[in-house]
Amino acid sequence: MSDQPKRVVEADALNLAVEAYVWGFPRMLYEKYLRDFRAAGAAFNRFFAMDRMATPNHGGVNVDTLYGVAWFDLEAEPLVIEVGDAHDRYYSVQLVDVYANNFAYIGRRTTGTHAQRFLLAGPDWLGQASAGMSLVRAPSRRVFAFLRTLIDNPADVAVANAFHGTLALTPLSKYPQGLLATALLEDLGPYFPHRHSHLDRLGAEYFDRLGDALASDPPTDPADVEAMQRFAAIGIGPGRHPAVENLQDAALLAEAVRLANDKIFAASANKALRGWSVNMNFDAGGRDPMFKATVNRYGIGMVGAEEAIYLMPASLTLRPGDPVPTWTSMGPDGQPLDGSHRYRLRFAAGQLPKVDAFWSLTMYDDDLMLVENPIHRFAIGDRTPGLAYGDDGSLEILLQRDQPAEGTANWLPAPQGRFELMFRGYQPQPAFLRAEYQLPPLEIVGEA
Repeated sequence: MSDQPKRVVEADALNLAVEAYVWGFPRMLYEKYLRDFRAAGAAFNRFFAMDRMATPNHGGVNVDTLYGVAWFDLEAEPLVIEVGDAHDRYYSVQLVDVYANNFAYIGRRTTGTHAQRFLLAGPDWLGQASAGMSLVRAPSRRVFAFLRTLIDNPADVAVANAFHGTLALTPLSKYPQGLLATALLEDLGPYFPHRHSHLDRLGAEYFDRLGDALASDPPTDPADVEAMQRFAAIGIGPGRHPAVENLQDAALLAEAVRLANDKIFAASANKALRGWSVNMNFDAGGRDPMFKATVNRYGIGMVGAEEAIYLMPASLTLRPGDPVPTWTSMGPDGQPLDGSHRYRLRFAAGQLPKVDAFWSLTMYDDDLMLVENPIHRFAIGDRTPGLAYGDDGSLEILLQRDQPAEGTANWLPAPQGRFELMFRGYQPQPAFLRAEYQLPPLEIVGEA
């Protein structure tokens, strides 16, 4: 008897297991983030925020905003979130379910900056918010929250910290006496989710742990529910442990882990756009399993394009829409950015980034950490004091290793070797979102 039908069945099972790994990847990452958060001694239902600007040696990621994080537990009851008046300062609280879906934003773009109160409820709560509270419904019992609050300079940090002091949380049954203000920390690192956790090293056990994660916080999205119904055919689902329950399938499941992980890390979420790479779909396209896995493989908390646009330089040889490796910078010549070259970004008069909050260009080393330099400037943008404009109203930003002959006003210092560059534009205007406005491409203007 031919074993062809058996091979066909095994191929179908393997393909389904690969799909299940990709689908479950964000859920497993968030499960690890939550586990690490609790292992660091952090409590649920309280914000933890960095109390100072980042530097290359301390929280060296972003000098535009102070970061804060929280995990909310909504299984027993809703949570009350109080926010004080931010006086038009940009801030956002990004709310993410455990399946890596951004489901709501609180902040300047969506709810304004006046003092306000929210009731965040889980999927099983059937009550109504009382007067004076805006109800926000979460798709999962546990929720990750990512706080960003704008800072202009070191002197501005105290104002941002004071605002964080007005951001307080408590379970509904303890309101208002139980409100806990944001805890300000010198080092947010222990509570901040770290990058890819090498889930492929689990082998077939990955699917057993996925079963536990699904049981603890089942999906509510209809597409996810439908996916689980299909995965059940090979023993994958809430509370299931296929690697243990069907030992003969363990080798197939381990092979699925290998194949799926390779696919995730070969995929790209970014597309080329005239000398830059960008992705506009962190919210709208977030339901696609491969997209979600690819985006989340390097970290957590990517916001939707309406909240912020992130761009990195890309080769001018690429056509609009061509795939670009995620979180990678390339010069206009298609080569990695390097301190051996001098680069320029020139905005013509009236063509500065079309945003309603702020924009910046941040210099990173090849590990995406801030770069130390003689003038201690890690980013340059609309809030940089003393920028020098041309007689025609243009603005030229100079990216190079050595101080320019023109002086330091428009200089963003680069390191000796390879580096990465990221543009951030918060609250982009419709013209930016529709690509009617585009950043000018980076230029190579000489050798260092």
